Amino acid sequence: MLAALVLSGHHLATFLLNDAEMTRLAVYASGSALGFFSLSLGGIEGLAVGALPMPPLWPGALHIALEASSVNPVDWKLLGLPPSLLGLSLPHVIGMDLVGRVVRAQNSSRGFRAGDRVWCLTDIATGSWASVVAFDEARVAKAPLVPGVTPAELASLPAVGLTMYQA
Repeated sequence: MLAALVLSGHHLATFLLNDAEMTRLAVYASGSALGFFSLSLGGIEGLAVGALPMPPLWPGALHIALEASSVNPVDWKLLGLPPSLLGLSLPHVIGMDLVGRVVRAQNSSRGFRAGDRVWCLTDIATGSWASVVAFDEARVAKAPLVPGVTPAELASLPAVGLTMYQA
């Protein structure tokens, strides 16, 4: 699978991975994850790729290994705003849509298990452009199994679908 991240016409990174590698993209055993994050204000120039600490889990949270995410207009617009305006600190993981596999569930009350394919619309504070995110299971759903639809195609739906639903 060739996954490319392009933002505002600028090519940021390309990954050539098979499905098994996508689910192992996180360096889970070492306690770190890979992510795209904003280091400074003012747009795309402040983006970086690098190691991040593994996000902590809390009761009812899931560690989700990223399979696919998307780029929405809100993602690149947020890059131009001071994170303090949104109550965020730097570095900050960006992105909102996510399709991935549960790596670990912390006391799941909704029956999520490791290996479940899920999707969600993260919040601005969490971000989705990281190989592993921690997110509240109440805002996560099992991804639909639609023949011929890829994780990348599924990842293009949460924010757009919610916008369309609210219109």
